[in-house]
Amino acid sequence: MRLLVSERQRKHVSHPQVVQDIAELMDVLVKQLKMLDRRIAEHLAQYQSDLAALLKSVKGGGGGDGGNADFRAAGT
Repeated sequence: MRLLVSERQRKHVSHPQVVQDIAELMDVLVKQLKMLDRRIAEHLAQYQSDLAALLKSVKGGGGGDGGNADFRAAGT
Protein backbone atom coordinates (compact mmCIF):
# COMPACT_ATOMS: atom_id res chain seq x y z
CA MET A 1 0.00 0.00 0.00
CA ARG A 2 2.86 2.32 0.72
CA LEU A 3 4.22 1.67 -2.73
CA LEU A 4 0.88 2.64 -4.28
CA VAL A 5 0.81 5.90 -2.32
CA SER A 6 4.43 6.61 -3.27
CA GLU A 7 3.72 6.02 -6.94
CA ARG A 8 0.65 8.26 -6.81
CA GLN A 9 2.77 11.07 -5.36
CA ARG A 10 5.57 10.46 -7.85
CA LYS A 11 3.09 10.56 -10.73
CA HIS A 12 2.18 14.17 -9.99
CA VAL A 13 5.76 15.42 -10.16
CA SER A 14 7.08 13.22 -12.97
CA HIS A 15 7.93 14.12 -16.52
CA PRO A 16 4.94 13.63 -18.85
CA GLN A 17 6.79 10.90 -20.76
CA VAL A 18 6.71 8.55 -17.72
CA VAL A 19 3.30 9.38 -16.27
CA GLN A 20 1.60 6.63 -18.30
CA ASP A 21 4.12 4.04 -17.08
CA ILE A 22 3.52 5.05 -13.48
CA ALA A 23 -0.25 4.85 -13.99
CA GLU A 24 0.12 1.33 -15.42
CA LEU A 25 2.23 0.29 -12.44
CA MET A 26 -0.42 1.69 -10.10
CA ASP A 27 -3.09 -0.36 -11.90
CA VAL A 28 -1.03 -3.51 -11.37
CA LEU A 29 -0.59 -2.70 -7.68
CA VAL A 30 -4.34 -2.15 -7.25
CA LYS A 31 -5.09 -5.49 -8.95
CA GLN A 32 -2.60 -7.27 -6.72
CA LEU A 33 -4.11 -5.71 -3.59
CA LYS A 34 -7.58 -6.83 -4.64
CA MET A 35 -6.33 -10.36 -5.34
CA LEU A 36 -4.54 -10.50 -1.99
CA ASP A 37 -7.65 -9.27 -0.15
CA ARG A 38 -9.74 -11.92 -1.89
CA ARG A 39 -7.27 -14.69 -1.05
CA ILE A 40 -7.14 -13.61 2.59
CA ALA A 41 -10.94 -13.51 2.77
CA GLU A 42 -11.17 -16.99 1.22
CA HIS A 43 -8.60 -18.36 3.65
CA LEU A 44 -10.35 -16.81 6.64
CA ALA A 45 -13.73 -18.11 5.49
CA GLN A 46 -12.34 -21.63 5.10
CA TYR A 47 -10.06 -21.92 8.13
CA GLN A 48 -10.96 -19.10 10.50
CA SER A 49 -14.69 -18.43 10.09
CA ASP A 50 -15.03 -17.13 13.66
CA LEU A 51 -12.20 -14.65 13.08
CA ALA A 52 -13.69 -13.64 9.70
CA ALA A 53 -17.00 -12.86 11.39
CA LEU A 54 -15.24 -10.81 14.06
CA LEU A 55 -13.27 -8.84 11.46
CA LYS A 56 -16.44 -8.09 9.48
CA SER A 57 -18.00 -6.63 12.61
CA VAL A 58 -15.25 -3.98 12.87
CA LYS A 59 -15.49 -0.89 10.69
CA GLY A 60 -12.80 -1.17 7.98
CA GLY A 61 -11.77 -4.55 9.27
CA GLY A 62 -13.10 -6.87 6.64
CA GLY A 63 -16.24 -5.51 5.10
CA GLY A 64 -15.06 -6.43 1.63
CA ASP A 65 -12.61 -3.58 1.16
CA GLY A 66 -9.93 -5.04 3.39
CA GLY A 67 -9.73 -1.62 5.00
CA ASN A 68 -7.90 -0.38 1.92
CA ALA A 69 -10.62 1.27 -0.14
CA ASP A 70 -8.86 4.63 0.10
CA PHE A 71 -5.69 3.24 -1.50
CA ARG A 72 -7.60 1.63 -4.36
CA ALA A 73 -9.40 4.87 -5.07
CA ALA A 74 -6.02 6.58 -5.12
CA GLY A 75 -4.99 4.37 -8.02
CA THR A 76 -7.45 5.98 -10.38
